[in-house]
Amino acid sequence: MILTPDEIELLELAVEDYSELFIAEWRLRTLFPDYSDFKLKQRAQKAIHSLWTNELITFFYRDSWIGGNYTPVLRGQEEAVLDNAENWKKPSADDTGYFCFVCTDKGDWVYQNDAQVYTYLKQVRRAY
Repeated sequence: MILTPDEIELLELAVEDYSELFIAEWRLRTLFPDYSDFKLKQRAQKAIHSLWTNELITFFYRDSWIGGNYTPVLRGQEEAVLDNAENWKKPSADDTGYFCFVCTDKGDWVYQNDAQVYTYLKQVRRAY
């Protein structure tokens, strides 16, 4: 499996913890600081959709910031989630919920064992 740098960056987020959609956009800003918010969101949408399609991440809707329940997003619903601009906004403390993503067992295996992922992370930003 060949992953793009965007996909590797967002897979790393998903391995670390549940990540809100707006965090994906912020993460890509570290790579592309001069890109517009619109362009970053497009890149994040594309990478997240690919990770989802390859079953490396899964989506959840969390109904509250504190102590909320996680409801899985079903296959076929991901495009509606990713295409809705409201889902990409940073929730305020008053918001009732938000969408997030986390890696699957397969995603964790790829992150931990794929030579391409290791090489990218070592060369681009992180020493192992």
